[in-house]
Amino acid sequence: MTAVLSVLGYVLLALLILVFAVLAFALFIPVYAEIFYKEDKAEIFIKYLFIKKRVYPKKSNPKKEKKQPNSQTEQPKKAKNKSDEHFLDRAAVFLTKLAAGTRISKSALSLISVKLRLNMSVVGDDAAECAINVGKYNAFVHSLVGVLANLVKLKKRDINIYPDYNGQKNSIDFYLKARLFSVNLVFNLKNIITDLSAFTD
Repeated sequence: MTAVLSVLGYVLLALLILVFAVLAFALFIPVYAEIFYKEDKAEIFIKYLFIKKRVYPKKSNPKKEKKQPNSQTEQPKKAKNKSDEHFLDRAAVFLTKLAAGTRISKSALSLISVKLRLNMSVVGDDAAECAINVGKYNAFVHSLVGVLANLVKLKKRDINIYPDYNGQKNSIDFYLKARLFSVNLVFNLKNIITDLSAFTD
């Protein structure tokens, strides 16, 4: 009987060691988030190990057909740039909210490593306006990147904003990849809880 209990004890110990080993291995595997934006379409993916899941946009119901816009009520040519401007405006609002909430997000965001790439073509009614617009977008985008660099570990940035004298609308090709190691989150859990406590006081 004693021998049986001893064997069971070794088996349970081996199982516990195996469980802790798996958990430790899982903590050292990074979680990735990827954001794509091109031609007015955005996609967000979460990746862990060999699992990659799209979280935005969600699958739509194919039975529901979108109404086609009436050609007689189409917006003027300049309005075509609104979607790209809206993307940058939403990015600015999002980063502003993050920066304002650094009291609760500082510890967590500082654990995230980010790489980003942005290619943007800018148009104008003439060459002079096109050049002015390029300067305006360069200043705006680099300001946003500066805010982002103060929140996360910005490992790599590749920003290319250039004039398109023959184009009809602005064009954005954006890619961002964020990485977080779960083990870092665990080791910094105390700081994160402290920030949350300070915010609720």
